[in-house]
Amino acid sequence: MKKITRRSFITVCGAAAAAMALTACGGAASSTVASSAAEPTSSSAAAETAAGTLSGNVATGGSTSMKNVIAALTEGFAEVEPGVTVSYDPTGSGAGITGATDKTLDIGLSSRALKDDEKNDVDGTTVALDGIAIIVNKDSKVADLTVDGSFGTGGAVCVMCLLSGQNIWVSLLAAVLAGLATGLVTGLLHTFMGIPAILSGILTQLALYSINLKIMGKANQSINVDKYDLLISLRWVKEFALHNPIIMVILVSAVVIAVLYWFFGTELGCAIRATGSNPAMSRAQGINTNFNIVLGLAVSNALVALSGALLSQYQGFADVGMGRGAIVIGLAAVIIGEAVFGRIFHNFALKMVSVSLGAIIYYIVIQLVLTLGFDANLLKLLSASVVAVFLAVPYWKGRYFAKPAAKKANKEGANNA
Repeated sequence: MKKITRRSFITVCGAAAAAMALTACGGAASSTVASSAAEPTSSSAAAETAAGTLSGNVATGGSTSMKNVIAALTEGFAEVEPGVTVSYDPTGSGAGITGATDKTLDIGLSSRALKDDEKNDVDGTTVALDGIAIIVNKDSKVADLTVDGSFGTGGAVCVMCLLSGQNIWVSLLAAVLAGLATGLVTGLLHTFMGIPAILSGILTQLALYSINLKIMGKANQSINVDKYDLLISLRWVKEFALHNPIIMVILVSAVVIAVLYWFFGTELGCAIRATGSNPAMSRAQGINTNFNIVLGLAVSNALVALSGALLSQYQGFADVGMGRGAIVIGLAAVIIGEAVFGRIFHNFALKMVSVSLGAIIYYIVIQLVLTLGFDANLLKLLSASVVAVFLAVPYWKGRYFAKPAAKKANKEGANNA
């Protein structure tokens, strides 16, 4: 629930009262964060308003986030004009603007600004400005399991393009576009066909196994660094040069993080972040959450495919099963990075850096365990165990190692929830 300050409440009350008086003569309305618009009124209606003798019903509707504001306004306005009733239909900002346009509503409420084409039909007046805090939901409902398949798709497309004579940059671009297409399919299965997100990812991942086989023509395809101009290769690990895999990975990571930092700072990028954090609040602000979900899945799988393309060059081959377990590694990188660097890195760009560092720490742990003589056949079990431990650490810390006061607060919060 948004907190209504005294200043904003008085502003809204005054503007809404004026708008309601105007709509007594049939004016239409629209708003931006409780903004209102009405057609010009006659002098007789103005005199009637001044006399305080209004009667009838004022139909309002639109933004769901304005529910509590309208309730407060209705109560206050009833004291001034007891003969007027106010009805409210929380149908969303878009419906509020449409209702004001076609005159089915006296006052349309919107929590977003009017678009240019909408300004031709109604006049919007900002009657309140309020600070809005987006509450982040850590348990995002959009879980994508496509990555195990799109990782292999990126590798397969890149290798086959190189084998067909394309240069490395065209091959990488083709791999990225292929990954983007896989994310697009998953997004459409979820948003357009109504399939749960996790099942959409599983279906796409399953289909990609056959597609990857079809792309390569067989289970794997090798590529020789001596015959093809690759960007990265295992053979160059000991060379201190620009094409050294370590240096190249650092450069690629820096470029990707810089591009993502810029993109998520744009209006579209912020809308995607808001959709992932709190879909309900995003919809209330007029954001097309379905579009952002599809776009987010497409971008993420494009980056996964880029990773697969780089790995296939590094190891010298693409395999139909090379993406198996990629989601666990990605989850491990995020969890470890958050656990180790969460209190140090607060900037969004640094948080993305922490994911890269988390992946490095993950592989260091795996390599140390293997060096100690751990059975390599149990590597997947080890990976799952490492991720499980890092996932459990925050819970253990809050439950068993927190101070008594913090434990009591956590317990009360759980009971209230």
